[in-house]
Amino acid sequence: MINEYNKVLAWVTNPNACSKIIESAKKTADSLGAELLIVSIQSSIRNDWDKKAGDLEILNNTANENDAELTVIYSDNNLEAAFKCICDEEPTHMFCGMPGVIGHSDFIDALCSMANGAEVYSVDYLGNFVKIN
Repeated sequence: MINEYNKVLAWVTNPNACSKIIESAKKTADSLGAELLIVSIQSSIRNDWDKKAGDLEILNNTANENDAELTVIYSDNNLEAAFKCICDEEPTHMFCGMPGVIGHSDFIDALCSMANGAEVYSVDYLGNFVKIN
């Protein structure tokens, strides 16, 4: 039975890292009896449709393998889109990947400041996750 007050949100973009992020979020959602939400914010599609379509297919397949649905948000302002999603969904836990530059990511820093009480976890390529806020 899903606890309507707990939502676990996994932020994914990189198809190579998404499986560990989603698996870690799913473990937490299952342990809490929470709803699992998988969200990918994508910039407007320009000349790289084939690559984006392939990446989204991998993200969607990985979400489906973990009994979840992928929600894709198209926006050229990923922080604004993330803030709206957090306000709308009110997650209790959020999972994201590792910073591109070790120790720093504007997006991850913003997630922590927008968390509104949610616990934020960063997941590495091995599936280890650590609370970062």
